[in-house]
Amino acid sequence: MIDDEALKPAEEAIRPFLVQLDELKGLIASHRPLDQNVVARLENAFEVDFVFHSNAIEGNPLNRRETELILERGLTVDSVPLRHHLEVVNLRGGYRFVQDLARGQEPLSEQNIKEVHHLVLKGIQDSEAGQYRTSAVRITGTEHEPLDPVLIPEYMERFVSWLNSNHKLHPLVLAAGAHWAIVNIHPFRDGNGRVARLLMNFILWKAGYPIVIVREEDRDTYYDALEAGDAGSTVQFCEFVATAALRSGRSYERAIAEQARAEQLLGGLVMSVSRQAKEKELAYYEIWKSRMESVKAEFKSQTGFLRAKLSGRIDLSFEDFGMIGFEKFSALIQKSPVPETWFFRIRLSDIAGKVTSYVFWFGFPSNFVTNFTRRPSLVTLLISERKNDEWQKLVGPGVPRLREIFEHTNQVYRCYWIGDGPHDTDMPIQPASAATVATDFFKDVLSTF
Repeated sequence: MIDDEALKPAEEAIRPFLVQLDELKGLIASHRPLDQNVVARLENAFEVDFVFHSNAIEGNPLNRRETELILERGLTVDSVPLRHHLEVVNLRGGYRFVQDLARGQEPLSEQNIKEVHHLVLKGIQDSEAGQYRTSAVRITGTEHEPLDPVLIPEYMERFVSWLNSNHKLHPLVLAAGAHWAIVNIHPFRDGNGRVARLLMNFILWKAGYPIVIVREEDRDTYYDALEAGDAGSTVQFCEFVATAALRSGRSYERAIAEQARAEQLLGGLVMSVSRQAKEKELAYYEIWKSRMESVKAEFKSQTGFLRAKLSGRIDLSFEDFGMIGFEKFSALIQKSPVPETWFFRIRLSDIAGKVTSYVFWFGFPSNFVTNFTRRPSLVTLLISERKNDEWQKLVGPGVPRLREIFEHTNQVYRCYWIGDGPHDTDMPIQPASAATVATDFFKDVLSTF
């Protein structure tokens, strides 16, 4: 049975994600009330996405468009069994029921959980809907052995008591822990995953955080993270949940940006120059973000390749902290200090105990980069290395030679140290593909091991 102590290590491990999530929550709160049309569009998209992906993970063959037609127009899809239609309608019922519960003041009860399960399975497995299982089951594709049915009432009582106790855990970690606990106990014969995902979002809704939508394409990663929890570590699963919550939060962030643009356009000639600049900044942000994401993807891919090839000799790991939102990007463009701008981290260790870590983070460009681009406003990707128990920005000569990565004229550029002297002329700037930047970085780093 999970408890706060078991989740605290995971909370500390994913702290950078939680900081970003709290900032997103604050941003959303600071822009309330949002335009009702924007809110309605977002909530409808979340509902359809949740129902589609949650059912698809369980094998429902309906695509998103078909799911949307069933939910919004009550249409049926030819040649699709009635069960699959009911799974769509039922899950929406469960989604809205849990959403209403989160708006209330009453604590969650076992009866609530059974009601959620009943809504999910009514008309499909009526004899089992809302009832704890009374026989043993096996879960295909996993070594986890669900709880003996005799113990389910006791464990569910303990689960609800834990859930309603006073926690010092971050709500996202609590939500992830609750999801894992339900799947681990496996109180129902069928529908445990859907109920777990609904209860997870109940906790997030109640605490005012963006919901989590576990996407069909992330199914394997999702199951792997759950299995890691079965093996004793919930870090991987909590990180998975945090990443999904941030993804939903970014939708609100984009909506806020869109609303800001709309308000600017409605302003007519008032502050027109400022508003046009804002729109250009938003458009540039999308281009810049695309280039930076391509860099991160290449570093992540090469880390995975090298980890597999060097297994047993050198261990490499990649940690993704997510893309900064437009608000932080805009502040950096305006040369305002911004906290928590880590993008990703790479860690290397060998059998002799040598450990090297590099964090890639967003900040202000060097004068050399600014002089080269002739752009007063630029956000660059910088690198710091862990030395003497603190992070030190790479600025002078040394290995790795990579100093900055930035976007210019719709291309990726790197600032690369090639000389031993302290002069700017020893630091050439070159356009380079993301693959080349990552490859040269790893060649430098691995040469020291």
